[in-house]
Amino acid sequence: MDINFVRRNIVDIQALEIVQHINNHSLVIVDIGNDNIENKLSILQEQLGSYVYHKHSGKHHRDGLVAISASPELYKDKVLRPQNTSRIQNPHTDGATENIEPIILGLHCLERAEQGGESIFVPVSSIVDALWNNFSESELSPLFAPDACCIKRGDRVFKRPVFSLHHYGEEVYITMTQGYHEFTHVIPSEECTTTYEYIIEFVRDVRNQTRLALMPGQSAFFINNELMHGRLEWIDSPQRTRHFIRAWYDGNSPSLKDLKLGVPFKRISLD
Repeated sequence: MDINFVRRNIVDIQALEIVQHINNHSLVIVDIGNDNIENKLSILQEQLGSYVYHKHSGKHHRDGLVAISASPELYKDKVLRPQNTSRIQNPHTDGATENIEPIILGLHCLERAEQGGESIFVPVSSIVDALWNNFSESELSPLFAPDACCIKRGDRVFKRPVFSLHHYGEEVYITMTQGYHEFTHVIPSEECTTTYEYIIEFVRDVRNQTRLALMPGQSAFFINNELMHGRLEWIDSPQRTRHFIRAWYDGNSPSLKDLKLGVPFKRISLD
Protein backbone atom coordinates (compact mmCIF):
# COMPACT_ATOMS: atom_id res chain seq x y z
CA MET A 1 0.00 0.00 0.00
CA ASP A 2 1.32 3.43 -0.92
CA ILE A 3 1.57 5.80 2.04
CA ASN A 4 2.64 9.39 1.41
CA PHE A 5 3.62 11.87 4.08
CA VAL A 6 3.17 15.57 3.39
CA ARG A 7 4.89 17.70 6.01
CA ARG A 8 3.73 21.18 5.13
CA ASN A 9 0.92 23.42 6.20
CA ILE A 10 -2.33 22.68 4.41
CA VAL A 11 -2.92 26.34 3.56
CA ASP A 12 0.55 26.75 2.06
CA ILE A 13 0.15 23.80 -0.30
CA GLN A 14 -3.51 24.65 -1.01
CA ALA A 15 -4.33 20.95 -0.73
CA LEU A 16 -2.86 20.22 -4.17
CA GLU A 17 -0.49 17.54 -2.92
CA ILE A 18 -3.34 15.79 -1.13
CA VAL A 19 -5.34 15.74 -4.36
CA GLN A 20 -2.32 14.49 -6.31
CA HIS A 21 -1.84 11.54 -3.96
CA ILE A 22 -5.54 10.73 -3.89
CA ASN A 23 -5.60 10.78 -7.69
CA ASN A 24 -2.79 8.22 -7.45
CA HIS A 25 -4.95 6.09 -5.12
CA SER A 26 -2.69 6.49 -2.10
CA LEU A 27 -3.17 6.98 1.60
CA VAL A 28 -1.80 10.44 2.32
CA ILE A 29 -0.86 11.58 5.82
CA VAL A 30 -0.47 15.30 6.38
CA ASP A 31 1.12 17.16 9.27
CA ILE A 32 -1.19 20.14 9.66
CA GLY A 33 -1.26 20.67 13.43
CA ASN A 34 -4.28 21.13 15.67
CA ASP A 35 -4.56 24.91 15.43
CA ASN A 36 -7.69 25.99 13.54
CA ILE A 37 -8.16 22.39 12.44
CA GLU A 38 -11.87 22.84 11.72
CA ASN A 39 -11.04 25.69 9.32
CA LYS A 40 -8.32 23.64 7.65
CA LEU A 41 -10.59 20.67 7.07
CA SER A 42 -13.28 23.00 5.76
CA ILE A 43 -10.88 24.60 3.27
CA LEU A 44 -10.34 21.15 1.79
CA GLN A 45 -13.92 21.12 0.53
CA GLU A 46 -12.68 23.23 -2.38
CA GLN A 47 -10.45 20.35 -3.48
CA LEU A 48 -12.17 17.22 -2.13
CA GLY A 49 -15.83 18.18 -2.49
CA SER A 50 -18.49 19.24 -0.03
CA TYR A 51 -19.02 17.58 3.33
CA VAL A 52 -21.31 14.57 3.46
CA TYR A 53 -23.35 15.06 6.61
CA HIS A 54 -24.00 12.48 9.33
CA LYS A 55 -26.65 12.79 12.02
CA HIS A 56 -23.89 13.55 14.55
CA SER A 57 -22.15 16.07 12.27
CA GLY A 58 -21.56 19.39 13.93
CA LYS A 59 -22.52 18.32 17.45
CA HIS A 60 -19.01 18.65 18.85
CA HIS A 61 -17.12 20.19 15.94
CA ARG A 62 -18.53 22.56 13.38
CA ASP A 63 -20.14 21.82 10.03
CA GLY A 64 -19.88 18.23 8.77
CA LEU A 65 -17.27 17.04 11.27
CA VAL A 66 -17.83 14.16 13.68
CA ALA A 67 -15.97 13.58 16.95
CA ILE A 68 -14.51 10.11 17.52
CA SER A 69 -13.79 9.73 21.21
CA ALA A 70 -14.87 7.70 24.23
CA SER A 71 -14.85 10.79 26.41
CA PRO A 72 -18.09 10.94 28.45
CA GLU A 73 -17.98 14.72 28.03
CA LEU A 74 -18.72 14.40 24.31
CA TYR A 75 -21.42 11.72 24.11
CA LYS A 76 -23.47 11.95 27.28
CA ASP A 77 -26.47 9.77 26.46
CA LYS A 78 -24.52 6.53 27.09
CA VAL A 79 -25.62 5.02 23.76
CA LEU A 80 -22.78 2.98 22.28
CA ARG A 81 -21.88 4.10 18.76
CA PRO A 82 -18.89 3.44 16.49
CA GLN A 83 -17.61 6.93 17.18
CA ASN A 84 -17.87 6.90 20.99
CA THR A 85 -16.47 3.54 22.05
CA SER A 86 -12.89 2.42 22.55
CA ARG A 87 -13.66 -1.09 21.26
CA ILE A 88 -11.91 -2.50 18.22
CA GLN A 89 -13.45 -1.78 14.84
CA ASN A 90 -12.42 -4.22 12.17
CA PRO A 91 -11.78 -2.90 8.63
CA HIS A 92 -14.87 -1.59 6.84
CA THR A 93 -16.00 1.17 4.50
CA ASP A 94 -18.07 4.12 5.69
CA GLY A 95 -21.54 5.21 4.73
CA ALA A 96 -23.14 1.91 3.74
CA THR A 97 -26.16 2.80 5.87
CA GLU A 98 -26.36 6.39 4.62
CA ASN A 99 -28.25 7.78 1.62
CA ILE A 100 -25.00 9.26 0.30
CA GLU A 101 -21.72 7.41 0.71
CA PRO A 102 -18.62 9.58 1.13
CA ILE A 103 -15.96 9.37 -1.58
CA ILE A 104 -13.03 10.78 0.42
CA LEU A 105 -12.43 10.22 4.13
CA GLY A 106 -10.39 12.46 6.37
CA LEU A 107 -9.31 11.37 9.86
CA HIS A 108 -7.54 13.91 12.05
CA CYS A 109 -5.83 13.09 15.35
CA LEU A 110 -6.32 15.73 18.01
CA GLU A 111 -4.99 13.41 20.72
CA ARG A 112 -3.83 9.80 20.69
CA ALA A 113 -4.74 7.17 23.25
CA GLU A 114 -2.64 6.31 26.24
CA GLN A 115 -2.39 2.79 24.84
CA GLY A 116 -3.54 1.22 21.58
CA GLY A 117 -5.95 2.80 19.09
CA GLU A 118 -3.75 2.39 16.03
CA SER A 119 -5.50 2.76 12.69
CA ILE A 120 -5.91 -0.31 10.45
CA PHE A 121 -5.94 -0.19 6.64
CA VAL A 122 -6.59 -2.92 4.07
CA PRO A 123 -6.50 -2.07 0.33
CA VAL A 124 -9.49 -3.30 -1.65
CA SER A 125 -7.03 -4.26 -4.41
CA SER A 126 -5.55 -6.95 -2.15
CA ILE A 127 -9.04 -8.31 -1.39
CA VAL A 128 -9.88 -8.44 -5.09
CA ASP A 129 -6.63 -10.26 -5.92
CA ALA A 130 -7.21 -12.81 -3.15
CA LEU A 131 -10.79 -13.47 -4.27
CA TRP A 132 -9.84 -13.91 -7.91
CA ASN A 133 -7.09 -16.33 -6.88
CA ASN A 134 -9.35 -18.47 -4.71
CA PHE A 135 -12.82 -18.49 -6.29
CA SER A 136 -14.38 -19.14 -9.66
CA GLU A 137 -16.29 -16.63 -11.76
CA SER A 138 -19.61 -18.23 -10.86
CA GLU A 139 -18.80 -17.89 -7.15
CA LEU A 140 -17.81 -14.22 -7.49
CA SER A 141 -20.66 -12.99 -9.68
CA PRO A 142 -23.27 -12.85 -6.85
CA LEU A 143 -21.11 -10.31 -4.99
CA PHE A 144 -22.18 -7.71 -7.59
CA ALA A 145 -25.92 -8.25 -7.13
CA PRO A 146 -27.80 -5.19 -5.76
CA ASP A 147 -29.10 -7.33 -2.88
CA ALA A 148 -25.89 -9.27 -2.19
CA CYS A 149 -26.04 -8.17 1.46
CA CYS A 150 -28.73 -6.99 3.82
CA ILE A 151 -27.24 -4.41 6.20
CA LYS A 152 -29.08 -3.64 9.42
CA ARG A 153 -28.22 -0.85 11.82
CA GLY A 154 -30.75 0.06 14.45
CA ASP A 155 -34.13 0.26 12.72
CA ARG A 156 -32.59 0.94 9.30
CA VAL A 157 -32.26 -1.79 6.68
CA PHE A 158 -30.34 -1.49 3.41
CA LYS A 159 -29.72 -3.85 0.51
CA ARG A 160 -26.24 -3.40 -0.93
CA PRO A 161 -23.85 -5.09 -3.35
CA VAL A 162 -20.47 -6.11 -1.96
CA PHE A 163 -18.74 -4.77 -5.07
CA SER A 164 -19.76 -2.08 -7.56
CA LEU A 165 -18.53 -1.36 -11.08
CA HIS A 166 -17.55 2.02 -12.52
CA HIS A 167 -17.17 2.56 -16.28
CA TYR A 168 -14.69 5.05 -17.76
CA GLY A 169 -14.98 4.64 -21.51
CA GLU A 170 -13.89 1.07 -22.15
CA GLU A 171 -12.14 0.82 -18.78
CA VAL A 172 -13.97 -0.77 -15.86
CA TYR A 173 -13.01 -0.31 -12.21
CA ILE A 174 -14.29 -2.01 -9.07
CA THR A 175 -15.02 -0.57 -5.62
CA MET A 176 -16.23 -2.14 -2.41
CA THR A 177 -19.42 -1.34 -0.51
CA GLN A 178 -18.96 -3.22 2.73
CA GLY A 179 -20.65 -1.77 5.75
CA TYR A 180 -19.65 -4.43 8.23
CA HIS A 181 -18.32 -3.39 11.57
CA GLU A 182 -19.23 -4.19 15.12
CA PHE A 183 -22.27 -1.90 15.10
CA THR A 184 -23.96 -3.22 11.99
CA HIS A 185 -25.46 -6.60 11.26
CA VAL A 186 -24.74 -7.85 7.76
CA ILE A 187 -26.57 -10.84 6.32
CA PRO A 188 -25.08 -11.99 3.00
CA SER A 189 -27.30 -13.73 0.49
CA GLU A 190 -27.04 -17.49 0.34
CA GLU A 191 -25.01 -17.23 -2.88
CA CYS A 192 -22.55 -14.82 -1.23
CA THR A 193 -22.10 -16.43 2.17
CA THR A 194 -18.86 -18.29 1.48
CA THR A 195 -17.13 -15.46 -0.38
CA TYR A 196 -18.34 -12.83 2.09
CA GLU A 197 -17.04 -14.81 5.06
CA TYR A 198 -13.73 -15.16 3.22
CA ILE A 199 -13.55 -11.35 2.90
CA ILE A 200 -14.21 -10.86 6.62
CA GLU A 201 -11.48 -13.35 7.55
CA PHE A 202 -9.08 -11.77 5.05
CA VAL A 203 -9.44 -8.20 6.35
CA ARG A 204 -9.13 -9.34 9.97
CA ASP A 205 -5.87 -11.17 9.28
CA VAL A 206 -3.04 -8.97 10.56
CA ARG A 207 -0.86 -10.20 7.69
CA ASN A 208 -3.13 -8.33 5.28
CA GLN A 209 -3.29 -5.11 7.30
CA THR A 210 -1.22 -1.97 7.54
CA ARG A 211 -1.32 -0.57 11.06
CA LEU A 212 -0.11 2.88 11.99
CA ALA A 213 -0.53 5.36 14.80
CA LEU A 214 -1.51 8.85 13.77
CA MET A 215 0.14 11.45 15.99
CA PRO A 216 -1.57 14.59 17.28
CA GLY A 217 -1.73 17.12 14.46
CA GLN A 218 -1.72 14.50 11.69
CA SER A 219 -4.54 13.87 9.24
CA ALA A 220 -5.05 10.86 6.96
CA PHE A 221 -6.96 11.14 3.67
CA PHE A 222 -8.01 8.28 1.40
CA ILE A 223 -10.72 6.99 -0.94
CA ASN A 224 -13.45 5.34 1.11
CA ASN A 225 -14.33 2.42 -1.17
CA GLU A 226 -10.73 1.65 -2.16
CA LEU A 227 -9.18 1.41 1.28
CA MET A 228 -10.95 -0.29 4.16
CA HIS A 229 -10.17 1.20 7.54
CA GLY A 230 -10.60 0.31 11.20
CA ARG A 231 -8.86 0.74 14.52
CA LEU A 232 -7.53 -1.27 17.42
CA GLU A 233 -9.01 -1.16 20.89
CA TRP A 234 -7.56 1.57 23.05
CA ILE A 235 -7.14 2.65 26.67
CA ASP A 236 -7.42 6.28 27.81
CA SER A 237 -5.94 7.80 30.94
CA PRO A 238 -6.68 10.91 33.00
CA GLN A 239 -3.77 12.56 31.21
CA ARG A 240 -4.62 11.45 27.66
CA THR A 241 -7.98 10.78 25.98
CA ARG A 242 -8.05 9.67 22.36
CA HIS A 243 -9.89 12.22 20.21
CA PHE A 244 -10.14 12.09 16.42
CA ILE A 245 -12.20 14.18 14.00
CA ARG A 246 -13.77 12.53 10.96
CA ALA A 247 -14.65 14.36 7.75
CA TRP A 248 -16.63 12.88 4.88
CA TYR A 249 -16.19 14.56 1.46
CA ASP A 250 -18.38 13.88 -1.59
CA GLY A 251 -15.54 14.04 -4.14
CA ASN A 252 -17.48 16.46 -6.36
CA SER A 253 -14.62 18.78 -7.23
CA PRO A 254 -12.88 19.89 -10.45
CA SER A 255 -9.60 18.75 -8.87
CA LEU A 256 -10.91 15.17 -8.83
CA LYS A 257 -12.73 15.20 -12.19
CA ASP A 258 -10.27 12.68 -13.68
CA LEU A 259 -10.29 10.38 -10.66
CA LYS A 260 -11.14 6.81 -11.61
CA LEU A 261 -12.70 5.28 -8.55
CA GLY A 262 -11.66 1.74 -7.75
CA VAL A 263 -9.13 -0.80 -8.92
CA PRO A 264 -8.94 -2.24 -12.45
CA PHE A 265 -11.61 -4.90 -12.91
CA LYS A 266 -10.71 -8.42 -13.98
CA ARG A 267 -13.66 -9.28 -16.15
CA ILE A 268 -16.09 -12.00 -15.25
CA SER A 269 -19.51 -12.69 -16.67
CA LEU A 270 -22.21 -10.99 -14.60
CA ASP A 271 -25.12 -12.40 -16.59
